[in-house]
Amino acid sequence: MPRLTVIMGSVREGRIPFFTQLMKNGVFKGNETTDKAVPVMLGELLRWTEALRLLRV
Repeated sequence: MPRLTVIMGSVREGRIPFFTQLMKNGVFKGNETTDKAVPVMLGELLRWTEALRLLRV
């Protein structure tokens, strides 16, 4: 069955720079920057999930 692949950019994005520096013993320890970025990223992920739900077969 053929598949349609679409690559779309995010309208909004939350950045987590140097995330590897925030790893302590395999656990991610966020800071003020990540606390602000995560809700933006999750909101955008939810928006795309809902939009693409109609395309799933």
